[in-house]
Amino acid sequence: MLFNGNIINVKSSGGGLKKIRDNIDQSLTLESKLATLAKQQPNKKALSIIPFKLWIYNRFYTENDSGFKHWMITKVGEPPVIFDSTLLRTSSALISNYLQTKGYLFPEVTYSYKVKRKRATAKYFVVTGPLYTIDSVFFPTDSSLLAWIVRGSMDKTLLKKGNAFDADMLGKEQARVQRNFQNTGYIYFRKEFIHFYADTTIGDHSVDVYVKVDQADSLPEQQIYTIKNIYVYSNFNPQNESKEIKYDTIYYDGIYFLSTKNFLDPDVLATAVFLSKDQRYSRGNYECTLHRISDLGVYKFANVRFVKADTNGVHNFLNCNMYLQPSKKHTIGGSVDVGNVESNFASGIKLSFGSKNVNNRANRIDVSATAGVQIPVFNADSLFYSFNLQLNYSIPKFAFPFIHPHISCYNNPVTKISLSTSFCN
Repeated sequence: MLFNGNIINVKSSGGGLKKIRDNIDQSLTLESKLATLAKQQPNKKALSIIPFKLWIYNRFYTENDSGFKHWMITKVGEPPVIFDSTLLRTSSALISNYLQTKGYLFPEVTYSYKVKRKRATAKYFVVTGPLYTIDSVFFPTDSSLLAWIVRGSMDKTLLKKGNAFDADMLGKEQARVQRNFQNTGYIYFRKEFIHFYADTTIGDHSVDVYVKVDQADSLPEQQIYTIKNIYVYSNFNPQNESKEIKYDTIYYDGIYFLSTKNFLDPDVLATAVFLSKDQRYSRGNYECTLHRISDLGVYKFANVRFVKADTNGVHNFLNCNMYLQPSKKHTIGGSVDVGNVESNFASGIKLSFGSKNVNNRANRIDVSATAGVQIPVFNADSLFYSFNLQLNYSIPKFAFPFIHPHISCYNNPVTKISLSTSFCN
C-alpha cells in the first residue's frame, strides 16, 4: 500500500499549548511538527498537492543500471513509499519523547491507520497531559570560583518563572553559562560540566530547577588561560610551508606582525584585534576579532589557533596565532546589453574596476563607466547616447589608528566618498 501521510490529533487536558508553540519553529504548528517526527514520511508533493517526483519515477521506471531513464529515476524521481505498520509504535514513542522535552511530562500517544484505495494513512491520537512550568530557579551558593561565575550572570538567565519546562531552553541556558566561563578565561570549559536538577514534587505541575556545576580543578578544561603572545601572519599562503619562509617581523601595540611583504599596515590591522597580550582569553573578544577582520574586506580566510605556551613552568598561558589569507586585491568586470526601447534599437556597455586595499590601509575604490546608445529604426537623425562615470572611495572608520576601535564590536561605520558625472544628448 502506498503511504499517504500522517495525521496528528492533539488534545491538551491541561492546557498550555500556546506556551510550547512559542518554542517551535515559527513555520510549523504543533501538529505539523509532530508529523515530521514520524519514522515514515510520504512522497514529496509539489505545491503540497502533486507528487511530481513519484510521477517521474513511475513514468521513467527502468531496471537498467545506466542510461537516461536510470538517471531520471535516481536523480529526479523518488520511489514510492510503501506503508510499514511496524513503524507506528516507534513513531508514537518519538512523539511522546518530544512532548516530554517540551514540558508535557506524561503524554499519552496512541495510533491506528486507515486504508482506502490501496493508500494507507497513519493516525496518531495525542493527549498531552498537564504542562509543567518553571516555578523557581536556584543557582549554586557555595564559595567556589565556578559557582561565583555562574551567579554573576544569573540575572540574564533564560529560565523564567511561568515558562514551560522545555529541554531546548535548558540547552540554551547551558550554552549561555558555558559562554560566561569562556569569557572569563576558561577557553576549554565544556558545557557537560553544567547540569540541571528538577524537583517536580512541589505540586501544581510546577518545577523547581537547580543549576549545578561539576568541579574538577585538576582538569585542564577548568583552568583559566592567559594570552602570552599574539602572532599575526598578515599575508599567509596555506600552500607554502611556514617553516621554510622567512618573515619580516614588526612589533606594534603588543602584537607581532609577520609578513613576507607589506600587505596591510600593522596600525590598521591592530585595530581589528580585540585579544590582548597578558590578558585572560575571552570568547567574545575572539569572535569580535574575526568579525573585524572580515569587515576589513581584504581577507578571504582567517584562522585563529591557540597553542599552550610554557612560561617558567606555568602552563596556563596561550600563544595566539592568526593566519590571514588575502583575497584578490583587484577586480575587473564588464557586461554588454542589447535590446530595444520602444521602437529604438538599444545597446549598452558597462566596465568596472575595484581595488580592495588602497595604500595598504583597507581602503576601497570602485570605478564604473557605463555607455549606451539608442538608434531609431525609422528616424536616423534622432540618435541618442549617454555616458556615466562613477567613483566610490570607502574608508572603514575603525581602520583609523587614532579612533579607538573597541567601543562596539559590531558597529563598523564606513566613510564613503562618491563622485559621479554623466552626459547625454
